[in-house]
Amino acid sequence: MELIFLGTSSAIPSKQRNHPAIALKAFGEVILFDCGEGTQRQLAIAKISPMKINKIFISHLHGDHVLGLPGLIQSMDFRDRKIPLDIYGPPGLFQLKSAILRLGYCSLDFDIRIHELTGNFCSTLDDFANSVNGKMSNTKNSNNNCNINNSNNNNNNINSNANSNNNNFDNCIINNGNTNNISSINNNINNNENAGNLIINNDKYSIQFIKTDHGVCNLSYSFVEKKKPRFLRDKAIKLGVKPGPDFGKLHNGSEVKIGDRVVMPNDVLGEDRSGVKIVYSGDTRPNQGLISLAKDADLLIHESTYCEDDKNKAIENNHSTSSEAALIAKCANAKNLVLTHISTRYNNTEDILKEACELFKNTKVAYDFMVLNI
Repeated sequence: MELIFLGTSSAIPSKQRNHPAIALKAFGEVILFDCGEGTQRQLAIAKISPMKINKIFISHLHGDHVLGLPGLIQSMDFRDRKIPLDIYGPPGLFQLKSAILRLGYCSLDFDIRIHELTGNFCSTLDDFANSVNGKMSNTKNSNNNCNINNSNNNNNNINSNANSNNNNFDNCIINNGNTNNISSINNNINNNENAGNLIINNDKYSIQFIKTDHGVCNLSYSFVEKKKPRFLRDKAIKLGVKPGPDFGKLHNGSEVKIGDRVVMPNDVLGEDRSGVKIVYSGDTRPNQGLISLAKDADLLIHESTYCEDDKNKAIENNHSTSSEAALIAKCANAKNLVLTHISTRYNNTEDILKEACELFKNTKVAYDFMVLNI
């Protein structure tokens, strides 16, 4: 699998950063997360065909996350697209599609299937960083514990079958910026493999979402590859299988003929291993639902619009700081963190990266056209 960061800016693009969009290449398809203005140009530069995009997941309906849709849809039509395009996102998405088609006088030769997602709201932790008695970037030099508690958010569930765990959250303790003294998030969260609302569940992967807090409805998504057997490379070579396409055939369950012998998949496949888990936050304040969704993720992609010095602006505008994103990754026991949605107020990302790494070392700051092989 391959992740391509097409746009990594926040509300205002810069010469270096376009509006938000992330492409995931997996199992022969391209899945797009958000589609900011100019995304189709970014796709062209990254040499990704729009015709391979069958699913688009929109986090929320702010312009910097959706205004690339009209041009992308029109370009697909100009290229004689026939297969349907599925677009998932918050309520209001159908109205957006209708406006695009009506105001653009478009008559498409392919179907756009809109999926408006409803589900549980997870409580927001507005005092998420205040609990360290000061700036989170100073946590490294502080002996104070960081206790994350519930806020009293009484949002109602809408058509939800997911447990938001809002009332079952133990303290997450960070001492001196280290991870070795984080108390366990309670068993309900630790054992909850279905932390979100299930959208897609096929033989290759599943996708879930939760609602988070951005002032408007924001959806955070998880992509989880299905478990698959380990490929025993050395054993395959001993049986005469050469590295290359035959490895892939066996790994995918097909037999391979080697001379007058047939090598069966069971001959070279071991026990199942967990698939890759990727979580994308969209725009949000820190919240415990996202920690649950991102539990044990291989990669958490989290917005980092502000540095900790501008935390008041983050609270005012319902965004996160780099330190808050790092604390989410730490509490979720994620393996890697990538920060994105970088404000143009920052000329470089050194402080953003430094603040995050004080709490979570395996952190990168995304840049346009950054590619991660997963």
